[in-house]
Amino acid sequence: DLSKVNDGTCDDTLSGYNTIECGWDGGDCFDYPLCDVADLSKVNDGTCDDALPGYNTTECGWDGGDCFDYPLCDVADLSKVND
Repeated sequence: DLSKVNDGTCDDTLSGYNTIECGWDGGDCFDYPLCDVADLSKVNDGTCDDALPGYNTTECGWDGGDCFDYPLCDVADLSKVND
């Protein structure tokens, strides 16, 4: 159910949603232990910080879902990720 991606609820028990490939449920599951950036409040704030070093990376969930770049996300409709 793609309506669960980036709906404000972490669907960590549903298969495939809380994964690196799907940006941790489109940013709903903010759990990026390897995300090493200057300001974590910029992660999943609604703005893609791809110009800042480290934010638009796998480790930071593509800026917590702010930067739509999920090439390995295996769901039926990628347009629903972080919509």
